[in-house]
This record gives sequence, C-alpha cells and structure tokens, in this order.
Amino acid sequence: MDTDQFKWDALKVQDESVNWHNLRLTVDYPEDFSLVERIFEELWDHKTVFPLSDIVSLCRKHPEIVAINEHVLQKAGIPIKLKGV
Repeated sequence: MDTDQFKWDALKVQDESVNWHNLRLTVDYPEDFSLVERIFEELWDHKTVFPLSDIVSLCRKHPEIVAINEHVLQKAGIPIKLKGV
C-alpha cells in the first residue's frame, strides 16, 4: 500500500561483481529476517557498516545462507524498493 509518506525507488546494482539477481535481501517474511540475521551474525562488528560486496562474498562462500529464503518468491511485477532520502 502506497501512503505517499515516503519516496521509493528501485536499487539498480551497476557493479557486476555484486550483481546477484536471485539474492533476496528484503525482509518481507520470517525467512528473509532469518537470512539477514545470519548475515549480521557473520559480518557486523558492532562498529561499522559492511558493504554489499561483503554480503555477496559471504553468501557465495556459504550457500546455506542463501538457501534460508531461496524458496520465497518476489511478487511478480513489483520491484524491490528502497526508501529515498
């Protein structure tokens, strides 16, 4: 539902080294939260923000992380969006 309270736009990844079309990095379902939680457990040092390249590298090294939510499908025709500033 669009409330017009936020600006939204689709994230387009230009860097092919991190472009992974089937990697679901949104939190719409409990499985999505579990995946993001696992990523944070592995990467967050409680001080700094980690880049997308670290997430992709981690997921490539540990396919069991990607398997957490790989069965969840993005709704057709609805792009994943990020809140704009």
